[in-house]
Amino acid sequence: MTDDTPARLGLNPTETEVYNKMTARERTTFNAQPDDNAKTIFIRVLEERDRAWREKSKIIACLLQYEEALAKNIGDESSGCNQGGIFHFDCMDLQTNTIFRTDFPRAC
Repeated sequence: MTDDTPARLGLNPTETEVYNKMTARERTTFNAQPDDNAKTIFIRVLEERDRAWREKSKIIACLLQYEEALAKNIGDESSGCNQGGIFHFDCMDLQTNTIFRTDFPRAC
């Protein structure tokens, strides 16, 4: 027996994934919503919460990587002091495998 709720609500693939991964407590709250519009809004709120958590996690992971790189490079001329006092740091987004460069001013 398949659950046609995502199709009935018109959920996109990301919203459908959130729907399928709901906890028992979230499912109970979802089922208590008065109509399909409220149920759709509930799913979108869960999706936004999950996205915000992932973004915060990425920032925290990047800051930890930065802190580690900075600790390794303190006092190292190749760390950016010879480039106008800018510390170049490349951080990788593990979800999309993209690398972005962040430049931080350094007191040399």
